[in-house]
Amino acid sequence: MTTSRYKRRPDGGIAPSAGTRGWLAPRRGAGGAQRGLVILVITVSLLVTASLATLMVARVGLFEQKFSGVDMRDKEVYAAAMGGLEHGLSWLRENVTTLDFRGGRADGLGGADTAPGYRTQLTADGYDHHITYTLKTPANPDKAAMPAIVEVRSRAVALNDSQVRKSVATDVMIGRVINPFAGTPAEGPLIFTGPALMIEGCVTGGGRGNPALYPGMGHAMGTTSGIAGAGPTAQAIEGCLASGVVRQCAEGVAAHQCPLLAPTAKVALDPRADNLWSAIFAEGFTPQHLRLLSQDETASAVVLHVDGGYPHTAGQPGWSGGDWHASAGTPERPVILYFDASAGCPAIAAGVTVHGLVYYPPGCGEKGVIRGSVHGTVAIAGNLLDLGESARIFGRTLDFSHLGGLGGGTRIHPGLSKDLIRFAAIPGSWRDF
Repeated sequence: MTTSRYKRRPDGGIAPSAGTRGWLAPRRGAGGAQRGLVILVITVSLLVTASLATLMVARVGLFEQKFSGVDMRDKEVYAAAMGGLEHGLSWLRENVTTLDFRGGRADGLGGADTAPGYRTQLTADGYDHHITYTLKTPANPDKAAMPAIVEVRSRAVALNDSQVRKSVATDVMIGRVINPFAGTPAEGPLIFTGPALMIEGCVTGGGRGNPALYPGMGHAMGTTSGIAGAGPTAQAIEGCLASGVVRQCAEGVAAHQCPLLAPTAKVALDPRADNLWSAIFAEGFTPQHLRLLSQDETASAVVLHVDGGYPHTAGQPGWSGGDWHASAGTPERPVILYFDASAGCPAIAAGVTVHGLVYYPPGCGEKGVIRGSVHGTVAIAGNLLDLGESARIFGRTLDFSHLGGLGGGTRIHPGLSKDLIRFAAIPGSWRDF
């Protein structure tokens, strides 16, 4: 007899007999384990993902912080270098005539010099500044109007990290002063040619003694009042230049043997000029420029601006008021002797010789200001009443090329005075390293 594995339950259903395991009973263990493993894998994956994300965010943050710090240092050292460049340009303007470019050619090309170093403190660090000037042309080009070109380079180095450094540079063109004399090209040599005697007004007096003009091959006298011997103005001009004031002499002839100045020897300077200054000096050149030159270390031996503050440098001839007793200039190195109105009308004393251009303000033409001799030109603003009984004026062409202060080939003296030099940064020459 076969025993059934199932028995009927009281409710009429069928259930497995005791001791048997029906296929309808649930299987514990396998399914639960699988579900737990899945949950574990998911949980671990989320933890790994979260950890990686956290690490990535942290790494990005550290990188950005590091990059931000580097960027700040780069910007700061760049700002330090640019500040040094501005300082270097300013220092050059004030000290250009003191620079001595050594280490290059004999004429200075390729030579270098430096400005005094200095130190600044910025936010992240302090910086040492080094300014170098390098000549890219000869210090004194052959033509007076040609500029000298100098590279100005600034290098900033961090104090706490010498690896943090920056260099910037630009080229500067240093132009010569304009030619101070009227009627001459700006790029031409500094040469002045004029009559032996120049006045602004008329010759009105009879004079004393035997003042003499030795014009050589040039004109004896000129005035800004008009054009002598030209059309309807001739009579008026010749009438303005009264005879009997000075004598016109040939070279080597004693003054008392010379005839009085003939009207045909008189010539106007420039009928377009309404004053003597404009007839002699270029437009834009002023008495203040002469004063600056007289105060300049290089030009002060050439330009003597006599006023209440004279002498302006230790090397200038002394003067304490009254007559002028110092001989000045040579045929090769003439001077400009300018008497300011505040100085009065110092007479050039007997026995004194001046080679150059002598300029007197209005009012001096009646005081006999020339008693010694002048080789060049005497210019007197206003009318001329009395030149001086023993005056001897020898007309000469005056070469002021030495006014540029050209000394050693490695030193720049392009404008005679830092106040007259023209500086200009060359466009497109800026660069960084």
